[in-house]
This record gives sequence, C-alpha cells and structure tokens, in this order.
Amino acid sequence: MPIPDQIELLCLAIQKKAGGQAEKIISAAEDAARRRLEAERRRLAMEMEQKKTLLAQQAHQEARRILDAAELKSRRAIMAAREEIYQMVLEQGRRVLEELQEDEGRYGKVLESMVKRAAGLLPGSELEIRASERDIAFIKRQLEALQRAAGRKVKVSAQPAAISGGIIASSPEGKMLVDLSFEALFRKIEPDLRDVVASRVFHGA
Repeated sequence: MPIPDQIELLCLAIQKKAGGQAEKIISAAEDAARRRLEAERRRLAMEMEQKKTLLAQQAHQEARRILDAAELKSRRAIMAAREEIYQMVLEQGRRVLEELQEDEGRYGKVLESMVKRAAGLLPGSELEIRASERDIAFIKRQLEALQRAAGRKVKVSAQPAAISGGIIASSPEGKMLVDLSFEALFRKIEPDLRDVVASRVFHGA
C-alpha cells in the first residue's frame, strides 16, 4: 500500500501527465478549429465570388435580353413602316393608272403601245386581246387605231378579263399569250419598287 507521500507524488504525476495530454488535446483542437475556420472562410469567400460572378452574368444576360428585344422591336417597326409606305406607293400607282384610264387620249396611246408590243411577240396574222369589262367598249372604239399599231387584224374578246386595266393578248389559237395588264406590270416592277422605297425613303436603313 503506498504511503501518503507516494500517493501525493503519484497524484502529481498523473496530473502532470494528464495536464500534458490535455494541453496536447487542447492545442490539437485549437489547431483543428483554426483550420476549419480558415477553410470555412475560404469556402465562404469562394462562394461569395461565385455568387458575384453569377449575379454579374445574370445582370449581363438580362441587359442583353432587353437590348435584343429592343432591337427586334425596332427592326419590326422599321419593316412595318417600309411595308406601309410600299403599300402607299402601290396605291398611288394604282390611282395614277386609274386617272390614266379616265383620259381616253392618253390611255388610247398606251393601249396602242401595248398592242404593238404584243404583236411583236406573238406569231400569226391576227391578234386577239382581252380587257377589263370597263375597257372593252373603249377598246372597240379604238380598234382601227389598234390594228394600225399592230399591223394586223385585232380581235377583241367579248369575255372580259379579271384585270383592272391594260390587255392580255394571245395568238389566234390561244397557244401563246402576252400579259400586259396593270397587275402584271405591278408584279414585274415590285422588286425594283421595294428597292426604291428602301433606298430613297429609308436611305438604306
């Protein structure tokens, strides 16, 4: 059995050993805590940077989306304006032709030119022409002048054509025809007319 002094020394030794182990444990715990804290700080800093980058990207994407939408809206507005002006130009052209039809002297000369052109394109000794219902009577009155212009016999069909003005000419057998109607004229000039509207009205915008 240990004597009291030995017991005291034993207790002191245990305390010293335990104290040393405790210090090591505490030191290790403090080191681990510091490492965890530092790691957490780095993680939070990285996370904040990632969020900042993500927010910046989202802000940029939103700004780009708004700009793209504005540009698209602007292009659509310009296209709509071009189409509106183009239709106005077409309507003005139709009015000019309607006014031309009201002037029998001028319109008669136009029809003579059309008949002469058709005669140059179609074979045969006879030319058959179709016209709008409103023009048939007038063309019949101008038949002699039209035949002189064509250099051949001109026959006016009693069946009106679904056109607003001008003529549709064909060979006697109907195998070939030349469309010189106002509608055909507009179809032919439409691409050039759109270019004119774009270049002169919008200056190539």
